[in-house]
Order: sequence, then structure tokens, then C-alpha cells
Amino acid sequence: EELKQIIDSIPNPQARENRERMREILAEKDQILYCPQIPEGFELADFDFYIDPVTGTAAWTEGYVRGDQFLGFFVTQHETFPDMVHEKDDTPVEEYVYNGVTHYLLHNNTTVAATWMLKDVEYSLWATDGAVDLKELVRSVYAAK
Repeated sequence: EELKQIIDSIPNPQARENRERMREILAEKDQILYCPQIPEGFELADFDFYIDPVTGTAAWTEGYVRGDQFLGFFVTQHETFPDMVHEKDDTPVEEYVYNGVTHYLLHNNTTVAATWMLKDVEYSLWATDGAVDLKELVRSVYAAK
């Protein structure tokens, strides 16, 4: 029910449809779509949904802005071996275990990111450095199941 409220709160009908399509794909595989609670002031600026015609991999993303800050969320349901590449600077990767899942927190100059796997689903969050508390954002992913 909470996830439905989150979906319904998205202002763009196509963005709502994209999120619902991803939720349905995961549900067919007995998985849950986890979504972060977007901090106050961020507005939806970009979104996409794609199914690779060759591999069947489904990818869904949403991007938000608040002034000159951005926040993005990316979910990929892999039908083949995960091949996502994350760029980072020389700051060491931090492993953050929450809800029994290891999340990898990394920096890339002016952005921060978190990435993790749940079965064959890869999740990624990224934001302007200092725009959000990344660990708090990760915790919010599990708040509304």
C-alpha cells in the first residue's frame, strides 16, 4: 500500500507507468521493487524505462533536481551477468550493511553513489555530494515495501 502511494505521488503519468512496469517485472520473479523516499524539494526531471530486445534485461531510472543539486535512482533487472560499471575517484569504497544487504558507497569527484544487488536486480543511487545523506537515503529504500 505504501509503495502504491509513492507511485501515485509521482506527478508525471508516464513516469508512474514506467515505475509500475518495473514493479510488475520484478513481481513476476517474486521480487519487490525497492524505491528511495525522495527528500523534500527534489522534483522529477527525467525518467526512462528500457527492455533490451536481445538480453531481456529491464532498466528503469528516475532523475530529480533541487536547484543545482541532482539525485538519481537506477534499477536493472539482469537476465544475464550484471555488467554495470560505476566510476569513482581515489576515495576508498565504503561497505555499508543495512537490512542484511551490503551497499557499496563511493565518490566520484562531485557526486556520491550507492550500489547493491538483490538477487538479479542491481540498484544504484547517485547524488550531488552534500545534497543528501547517502546512508539515510539507502535506509529509506527499505522503509516502504
